[in-house]
Amino acid sequence: MAFRENRLGCCIIFACVVLLCLPSFSPAQSAAETGPKADSGLDAYRSQHTPLSTPYVFALAKDGNDSQGKPTNQDEKGDEPETLLPRKKNFFSILLGAVYWENLGELEHTLSGSGSGPFGDFKDWGYNIEMAYHRLITQWLGNDIQLGVDFGIFFNENERDFQLPIPPGGETLEIDLNSRGLYLTPSVRMLIGKYGSTRSFLGAGVGFYMVDFVEQLPEGDEVYEFAEKETIGGYLSAGVGFPLSPPDRLILRIEGKVHFVNFGDLGAFAPGAGDLKGPIYIFQAGITF
Repeated sequence: MAFRENRLGCCIIFACVVLLCLPSFSPAQSAAETGPKADSGLDAYRSQHTPLSTPYVFALAKDGNDSQGKPTNQDEKGDEPETLLPRKKNFFSILLGAVYWENLGELEHTLSGSGSGPFGDFKDWGYNIEMAYHRLITQWLGNDIQLGVDFGIFFNENERDFQLPIPPGGETLEIDLNSRGLYLTPSVRMLIGKYGSTRSFLGAGVGFYMVDFVEQLPEGDEVYEFAEKETIGGYLSAGVGFPLSPPDRLILRIEGKVHFVNFGDLGAFAPGAGDLKGPIYIFQAGITF
C-alpha cells in the first residue's frame, strides 16, 4: 500500500517536471515560424481570386469590361458615351459684299443732265460692310434661335466725276457724287441643322435706315451734302455657315439680304423723280466668331 502511494506520487512529480520543461507554444509564433510554407497556398489563391487586384482595376478602366468581357454597369452596351460639344452663345460677324439698288440707278437728279450739270446717273451696283452681334437664346423644333443687331453701311458711286477749279491759281480738285446709306436693325435668326456642322439660316430685322447724297473728295472728305433722308424699314435674309473651327468657334458665313425701304421724295435734289425706295439687295460673305 505504501509502495503504491509512493509510485503514484512519483508519477505525478514526473508529469509536472515534463510539463515545465516543454517550450511555450502560441498560434502566432507557429504561423511566423512556418510562414513560407503555410502562406504559399493562401497567397496563390488571393492572387487568382481577388476581384479588385491592381491588374484587374487597370484593365477595367481601360476598356470598360469585366474579366469575362462583359460591359460594366456604367455602359451596358459597351459603347463609349457621346461627348457633348460645349454650346457657344455669343456670335460676332464681320461681312463684306455687293449692293444692287435698281431704283437708285433710275433716279433723275438735278445734276445728272449734260446741260445742267457734270454728273450722270448713280450706279446700280455698289458695295457694303456689315457688323453684327447675335446671342443664342433658345431652340425651336431643334433649331437654334438667335437675337441680335445688325449695323451696315452701303455705298453707290456716280457714273462720272468732274474737276472743280479752285481760284485764284486755277488748280482743280476731283469731285465725286456719291450715295451713302446705313442701317441699324434689331434682328432674329434661325439656324437650321446640327450644332457644329454646316448649317443654313433664315433671318429678319426691322430698324433705322438713312441715305444721303454728297460731293466728296477722293480721300473721302465731304464737300457738300445735297439731301439726307431717314426712315424705318426691314429686311429678310437667307444664308449658310461653314464651320472652320468647330464647334462654331469660327464660321465662314455667306448671306443674301433684301431690304424693304421707302425714303420718300428727295425734294429739290430730284424734283419729280418720285419716291426713292427699295428693294435693296445685298450679297455678302465674312467671318462669324
